[in-house]
Amino acid sequence: MERVERFVTAADKFTKGGTYPIGGEDIFLRELGAILFAGHVGLSDQLGVSTPELDTLVSLCRGHSHAVYGARMMGGGFGGCAIALVNPTLFTPQVQVEIQAGFRRAFPDITTPCRIYKVTIDAGSHVTLSLIHI
Repeated sequence: MERVERFVTAADKFTKGGTYPIGGEDIFLRELGAILFAGHVGLSDQLGVSTPELDTLVSLCRGHSHAVYGARMMGGGFGGCAIALVNPTLFTPQVQVEIQAGFRRAFPDITTPCRIYKVTIDAGSHVTLSLIHI
């Protein structure tokens, strides 16, 4: 039952997202980031599907709260990756290096580098051109 409650609570938080008032983008992103951080805690502590590596990445992101709104593990659990919602202006190469260095210090035996990929959210799949053949 605890796991069901966890999923319902998480779904409820995200459906409250939606839109933000003009000029309120930063507040909205900070609130969404808090949901991401809380979601990770739930996945790690309540469901037990995170790993020390993912917990560390999320913690390192939390330590850069000026540039990172929120972060959580993604994927199927017991490995995978973390996703972070960042301020693109403040998430500088220096911040990225600090997060990567923190991960290396925490896990010196892991030889695979901690990679950071920047992605941009798009409108998703949509029609960009309609052709009518007669």
